[in-house]
Amino acid sequence: MPVIVADIGGTHTRFGFWENGSLDLCEKLKTADFKSIPESIAVYQERHGLQGIKKFAFATAANPWADGTWHFTNLADRSFSIDDIKRAGFSVLAAEDDFSATTAGCLSLSPQDKSILSIKAAAGRAGDPKIVLGPGTGLGMGYGLPNKDGSFRVQKAYGGHMLFTPLTDTHIEISRSVQKERNLQRPVVFEDIACGSSFPALYRACCSIAGTKPSDNFLDDPTDPAFVMASDIFHEALGLFAHLCVVAIHGFGGVMMNGGFLDALIERQLWQKDKFLQGFHQKGVPIVAEDILNTPISIVTDTYISLIGVGRMIDA
Repeated sequence: MPVIVADIGGTHTRFGFWENGSLDLCEKLKTADFKSIPESIAVYQERHGLQGIKKFAFATAANPWADGTWHFTNLADRSFSIDDIKRAGFSVLAAEDDFSATTAGCLSLSPQDKSILSIKAAAGRAGDPKIVLGPGTGLGMGYGLPNKDGSFRVQKAYGGHMLFTPLTDTHIEISRSVQKERNLQRPVVFEDIACGSSFPALYRACCSIAGTKPSDNFLDDPTDPAFVMASDIFHEALGLFAHLCVVAIHGFGGVMMNGGFLDALIERQLWQKDKFLQGFHQKGVPIVAEDILNTPISIVTDTYISLIGVGRMIDA
């Protein structure tokens, strides 16, 4: 069944063509360049000769309001609904949250897939759940629960809204500084520390601690002491978050990660594998520490993995 699949975000909308279990004709368009989602779909169709395809499925990061419309925080004047898409002549097969789609896509990959970059090779534990983390604009997380046939089903979660767990005096100081910097009227959560949208505030908090002046181009100066501190804390916190997610559900089948901010760090050669693993390999109860040590970790580099997930979910 030929279907146009999309991942609709406030910054970009990713499109692809799904047929017979395969994804093709992928393209990323700026959401703000179009007056509506149906208009962007039409442009994608025209560019790829898909005007005759009238089945559509999508994932989106936004949450629908009570009236069934989705709104984006960075596009205050923009919204869309399933009815909008139906009025444009499409049959809508699925509307998923974006990280459930990303989780489904990652879990569908074979271990030999070229988009899988191993961070830590380990045997893992066959039959145990897997964890998918998304350090992007936010911090997504989903569980892969094993089926009897060896496949996985998606269990979505609140992910990065888990309370941050400081383990050192530095962590405590950073947590308090971030809370003050962002004027938070609640406890700090992992998403306040370990995602792209929170990193500038984390950096400014580190500037406050280090007594330095914040730079507008901090990603371009990896020697900046406050940036070094922020980067160390980010990677340690992400590793600790992964540790807690694994232990919470006995998810020793493995950890997979995919996210735009993670991609940016890798591209700029700012990804700190050692700091991440330092956060992940906590020396807690011995039996747990041993299982953590034997848990494989990988990064999925396919920027269209959520579209594969949407396709898999409508085929299920």
